[in-house]
Amino acid sequence: MSPTGETEIRHPQRNRGLHTDAVNRIEVRCWAWPEETGVDVPEPGAPVASGGRGHQLVGYLRPDEGPLDPVVAEVDGPADTMRPVSRGVPAGPAGAEAIVARLRRDGADLVWGEPVAIRSLAHLDAVSRARGAVSPAIVREDPGLLPWLQVGSWFNAGWRVRAMRRALLTAPPMRRALRAPGRSPAGLWRLRADAAFWAGVRRASSAAQWSRLTRSSYVVLNYHRLAGEAKPGQRQLDTSPARFHRQMRLLDRLGFRPMGSDEVEHFHRRADATLDSRRYVITFDDGYRDNAAPLEAHVANHPLLFVPTTALGSTAHWLDGEPVLSWDEVRRLEAAGVEIGSHTRTHPHLPELGPERLADEVGGSRQDLAANLAHPVDVIAYPYGEHDGAARRTAADAGYVLGYTTKPGRNGAGTHPLCLRRIGVWADDGPLRFVWKIVTAEHAPGQAR
Repeated sequence: MSPTGETEIRHPQRNRGLHTDAVNRIEVRCWAWPEETGVDVPEPGAPVASGGRGHQLVGYLRPDEGPLDPVVAEVDGPADTMRPVSRGVPAGPAGAEAIVARLRRDGADLVWGEPVAIRSLAHLDAVSRARGAVSPAIVREDPGLLPWLQVGSWFNAGWRVRAMRRALLTAPPMRRALRAPGRSPAGLWRLRADAAFWAGVRRASSAAQWSRLTRSSYVVLNYHRLAGEAKPGQRQLDTSPARFHRQMRLLDRLGFRPMGSDEVEHFHRRADATLDSRRYVITFDDGYRDNAAPLEAHVANHPLLFVPTTALGSTAHWLDGEPVLSWDEVRRLEAAGVEIGSHTRTHPHLPELGPERLADEVGGSRQDLAANLAHPVDVIAYPYGEHDGAARRTAADAGYVLGYTTKPGRNGAGTHPLCLRRIGVWADDGPLRFVWKIVTAEHAPGQAR
């Protein structure tokens, strides 16, 4: 943490001297559950992926930069590499996870080693609770690790799982039901591990830290066109101005409060920052000309407009040639109070680009905006929501501090600031669906993704 108390969010960078050969490689050993649970672990020697795609952690809203799944048990590597990344890590069973998080954050090449066996449900409970009890001290020592640790993953689960967690943490009969003897399916093992871990975190956290980890969050709403023309192929992307106005009025009546990018950045960067309930961000992709009047009418809601810079004053090749705002119109919106963000230069599929083109699209658009607007831009929305490790590293190198995807879910303190989630608002979302989305940040039941 910096002397001002801010969290340093560093991003993976390659070629930092952390690569290892077959002799001096860094091995990560995970916890392995008994065979009857049906949960597999990676083969020894396989590369460690960026984020979790296993079956030991609860929650399906997995960011591409997040905690590893399966869960880290031990890590081993050359002493000259391990010594600096181990410095300041509190002793305890979550220490290996923290060391691996630092290595991942710094771009180390890691491989899986032989797993460490969990012998029984009682052993699982003990390990999980002990890991949880140590984790708050780890993020107090190094707050920038939060997006890479399980302790930062509360909002990687949907609203149903979060409600179940709270019930398990407050209702002893429900916790006892998870302690039934005998063989258990993988789902019950996950619940046992999850409940024990968060019980350990809660016991070791201050009230303020617990609030930051598990209660402070916000929803990001994502719009595109605001014309209401219902053209074929655009029906879900084109909300009418009248419906948009009613939605903004409903937010005000329900006591929801908007956030600008400065407040979002402050929340993620400050290790002691918390949020009250009912906070939201509204974003608009692509810079369509029909957005201008509705956004000017609702600057009190802190709208954030993402524009592809070379398309300004032209048409959208990605959406039926719809007119795009001009630079003069964008400057007028900025002067009126609309925040402007980058949507790259030409609205490409970023994971398909090579390094030079990627740097031009991501960094070049920021330069275009800096040359034409009154305020610097450090926020980007990835076109189509598509992003990978190269895109995020390029965004970080270009100076962006917030990056928006199109994956649904609430954003908490442990959500990586370059992997922020958004829920799309569709043209036919009535009041009930809209309230569902602003509360849960998830698609409404029965609504196609």
